[in-house]
Amino acid sequence: MNSSTILLVDDRPENLLALEHILEDFDVRTVTANSGAEALKRCVEEEFALILLDVQMPEMDGFETAELLRSLEKTRSLPIIFVTAISKEQRHIFRGYESGAVDYLFKPIDPHILKSKVRVFLELDQNKREIAKAHNELQELHAQILEELEEARGIQLSLLPRQMPQIPGCRLAAKYKPMQHIGGDLYDFFELDDQHLGILLADVSGHGISAALLCSMMSGLFKTFAPKKRDVVSTIRAVNNALLEFMPEGKFSTVFYCIYNLQNNSLIYASMGHPPGFLVRPPAEEIITLPQGGIVLGMFPNHVVTLDRGLVSLQSGDRLLLYTDGILEVSTDDFRMYGFKRIKEFLLNHQNLTIEEIIDSLYADALAYSGQPDYNDDVTLVGLQVT
Repeated sequence: MNSSTILLVDDRPENLLALEHILEDFDVRTVTANSGAEALKRCVEEEFALILLDVQMPEMDGFETAELLRSLEKTRSLPIIFVTAISKEQRHIFRGYESGAVDYLFKPIDPHILKSKVRVFLELDQNKREIAKAHNELQELHAQILEELEEARGIQLSLLPRQMPQIPGCRLAAKYKPMQHIGGDLYDFFELDDQHLGILLADVSGHGISAALLCSMMSGLFKTFAPKKRDVVSTIRAVNNALLEFMPEGKFSTVFYCIYNLQNNSLIYASMGHPPGFLVRPPAEEIITLPQGGIVLGMFPNHVVTLDRGLVSLQSGDRLLLYTDGILEVSTDDFRMYGFKRIKEFLLNHQNLTIEEIIDSLYADALAYSGQPDYNDDVTLVGLQVT
């Protein structure tokens, strides 16, 4: 780091030489100016740690110079010590402080006093520059982290379906909004064969990088086991068993996995700790609930996990909605959550919308209910509509 710079302002060359001589013991650079106008010009051009400013100068005195320096944004906080032979009357001293001085020294100058005062401001300047350097380094690091997070976001998004599968007899839709650049929600579709479609929605505990890494791992496991097992319970158990080896202590995931049989319009599903799915069958007076499983994924071995299959027959016009708890738990300032009841009421009131419209409208409705500018959790919605 370069040494600090002090500006010396006096209309008498001998006084400037005397000040430079006193300051020789410091590792400091000095710049001189012989008038207030020249001092202002120097301050515009350079950065200074301190100004030693004479009061009695022709054309523009030290008081006027200090007042002008205080009026400029760049030099508003620049320390000024008046060095003068003017009268020691209180009115002159008050005028100096009102003009923006931080201290006042009278000629003839005592070198020891001047050095002690200068030393304080040099230390302050050094500290300020170190803080500024650290701030710049933090900004650079922050920019680097944001760039890496954007790359990570791109990688995570590449694990999600690039577009909805085009399946005869049904429409699929999804909306994914991580709380941060990357998140802990995961959804996917698996075309197991011409007649069977797997639909996955999972929510890893926590947010950010750790949750995203676990999502990436789970995505790979489900992509591996779903086509092999071709059964909801067997697939979830295989993923659970594999996760136990890698899942950090205290981490877990909820999961809802179902397989839609396009031939007989049946939906087989299983859930581990995930919010229940909702099925709307227009014209409906109530919502069909696909129950929530009890235990979470990745925390307990399979032999202590009870995992049951659910079965529901679908009809033309049915709309199935799956979601993560981010939309369920979004709340107002007084902590009233959106909740299951409002989701079901929304579905009943908008049951004739397409599944794409339901997802977009529900997302907007829950956020509007909260009164917040954005969700404070990852939010994912996945839907199926039988045509």
